[in-house]
Amino acid sequence: MIVEVQVLFRAVTIKKQPMITLGINTSDGCCTVLLLKNSKILSYYYDIEPNPAERLCNIINEVMQKAGISYNDISLLAPIAGPGGLMGLRISMATAIGMHNVIKKPIIPINMLELLAFSVKTYNLYTEKSIDKIISITCAKNNNFFYQIFHAKTLNAEKPGIATKNELLANMYKTSRIIVATNKQTKPPSEINKAQIYAEKPLDIMQNINKIVQDKHNNHLKHCTDLMYIRPLYIN
Repeated sequence: MIVEVQVLFRAVTIKKQPMITLGINTSDGCCTVLLLKNSKILSYYYDIEPNPAERLCNIINEVMQKAGISYNDISLLAPIAGPGGLMGLRISMATAIGMHNVIKKPIIPINMLELLAFSVKTYNLYTEKSIDKIISITCAKNNNFFYQIFHAKTLNAEKPGIATKNELLANMYKTSRIIVATNKQTKPPSEINKAQIYAEKPLDIMQNINKIVQDKHNNHLKHCTDLMYIRPLYIN
């Protein structure tokens, strides 16, 4: 199941200044919480958390204290909005919304598949002449995969989906000029050439949150200050 998040908000422009972002990800069976100042990690937590709802607030407090950052210092809340397990997504999104209601900081939900593709492009792992598309994949239930296809030059995206191994391979073999972006928790089909796979560590992926926000919004963050609602959209 893919959960996309639609956010209604009032647009505001933030003056250029150091951006301190709290990233939260409980979408993949693990729990990642990190504080970023621009692209530098100030402090973090990463581990397998079978029941992150019970500890997430304490984990966030620990990460904040370790960095010596107060909640008023935060510029942005950036939960991973999907795709992933429904319960995990609810936990991170609900936590971010609860924090927003108290500390009045903006929320920008992050698409993990887009973040993976952006990481590949950021680290210059290909030339635009050699690669046409980036396919981001993560694990779904029943040995399926969440996936999304991005144009290598512009990162313009096709609609995300869920695919079996054979369906994923069929999508890939429409073009041989691809690179597969994934995370360390995902085991891509063995039929994929290992030279085409870029598997990123969780912290390295999350470290690009500020970069993707600034890139998408041309350094003028349109964000949620008057949160009206966040509505999940289920795609079968």
